[in-house]
Amino acid sequence: MTGTASGSRLRLVVTLLTLVLVLTRPLVASAQDRTALVIGIGAYSAAPRLPNAVPDAMAMGQALGRQGYAVTTVVNPDRDTLLVALARLRLQSQEARVTVIYVAAHGAFVGGESFIYAADTSGSLSEAIPVRVLAQAISDRPRQKLILIDACREPPFNLSPKPQPPPQAPMAGLQLEYAAQPGAPAYDGGAGAHGPFAAAWVAALGSEISDFGELARRVRLDVLRATGGRQIPWSQSSLLRPLDLVAAPQTQ
Repeated sequence: MTGTASGSRLRLVVTLLTLVLVLTRPLVASAQDRTALVIGIGAYSAAPRLPNAVPDAMAMGQALGRQGYAVTTVVNPDRDTLLVALARLRLQSQEARVTVIYVAAHGAFVGGESFIYAADTSGSLSEAIPVRVLAQAISDRPRQKLILIDACREPPFNLSPKPQPPPQAPMAGLQLEYAAQPGAPAYDGGAGAHGPFAAAWVAALGSEISDFGELARRVRLDVLRATGGRQIPWSQSSLLRPLDLVAAPQTQ
């Protein structure tokens, strides 16, 4: 299956799942101002395990919850379950002003495009989910969108790269934050510790910093320090206005 066909199939699946969920949802649904989908994939069937991926995701979910996000956490999903979670997020976020997706998983970087692998992958790039599919799942409204990809951005771990279509530019209102620069690994933090990218974002979300640019710079610096300069978080943005990631402090 070519990259173009795979991407088209993924978009179709997300669209169909969203339609099914819309038709079967309760007639009254509560509006959510801030929504988040947090995904941790560590138990792979045909790839090395990532022992810190699920703890990292849980910590991120808790940090976002403290900021007022309605958080859905998905642990070790296979490909279909991950796509269903994206469809549910699309539905849940109908009235959201800010939507966040965080993924801790195996990843790859091929032909200028980043991918993530679900738990049931065999390693084939045709099974991988392009990051742009995550973005397209929440692109139906003019909301602010932040996607945090805590994964390696190296060539696929067990196959030769296949030709891929040119990467699409981010849609308006999207901020992409990657744990590592293109072509580089993302470190897991070792036994009993959070990965440096997750740890830095949890700390940033618990700080009193409200400016997103400053938050992202703080994360970048913390990761550089934690890894001795070996890992550099990477950003891609098409924001149209300042990202209101952190809830405004309550006034007395």
